[in-house]
Amino acid sequence: MEKYTKETLTKGILLVATAIFLLWHHFYSFSTHFGFDDMHYAKLAHAVSVGTFETTMDHYTHRWGFIFPVGWMYQFFGVSDFTSALFPMVMTFLTVWLVWKMSASYDIWMRLWAVIFLITSEWVLFYSDKLMPDITVMFVATLIIYAYWSVIYHKLKAWKGSVVTSLSVFYCFITKETIILILP
Repeated sequence: MEKYTKETLTKGILLVATAIFLLWHHFYSFSTHFGFDDMHYAKLAHAVSVGTFETTMDHYTHRWGFIFPVGWMYQFFGVSDFTSALFPMVMTFLTVWLVWKMSASYDIWMRLWAVIFLITSEWVLFYSDKLMPDITVMFVATLIIYAYWSVIYHKLKAWKGSVVTSLSVFYCFITKETIILILP
């Protein structure tokens, strides 16, 4: 019971520290919007939030898996830099949580290093608060690996892993089409 309590405490501290680090990074290191892409995503998400969104020949309008959640956040929290950064920060946080879960069979220090390497990676940190679908793709790709990992090492039934993988690939495809690069 003591090991479980210590591990639970460590997990809780790590997840809270990750959330604090992401918020600190956003509030003190936010380097503004990156360019056309994130401003266009903000415009499309705003259109979702006010009910005027239309799918057009613009390929950005087909990224529903990213635009719609951000648009719903705009409805609830209003349009702001923080609201724009909230969805990518949640996806980064969930990716950290999945890495923590996948490394459960390793020593606590290995798990901490895995999370530290992930969260301090230059591009993960850079995109963690940017209004772009890249972090969502990272999360879903990690979820696919987690499903495979669970089937192989944790005796998850193969059909459940297949369902999670199929839904994840579909969601990622409607988020950003580049997920097809991992299929082969």
